[in-house]
Amino acid sequence: AVNGQTIVDQEGGHATGDPLGVAVALVNAWTPHGGVRKGQFATCGSFTGLRYINPGDVCTISFAGLGSARVEFAV
Repeated sequence: AVNGQTIVDQEGGHATGDPLGVAVALVNAWTPHGGVRKGQFATCGSFTGLRYINPGDVCTISFAGLGSARVEFAV
């Protein structure tokens, strides 16, 4: 939620629909530069997709069975 308004309410899944697609894009992007090398790692993206937050916004998140967090962005 941002400023008390629910932005995302979903159960499971990935923001792009398939996290494997992100891995394929990473490999394709790095192929001209020698490929992905041993020891490198990448995240599979974001559970919520890309969200823009403004100064002063208050964001809260909650994961069932895990907990919640609140962040207030400085003005």
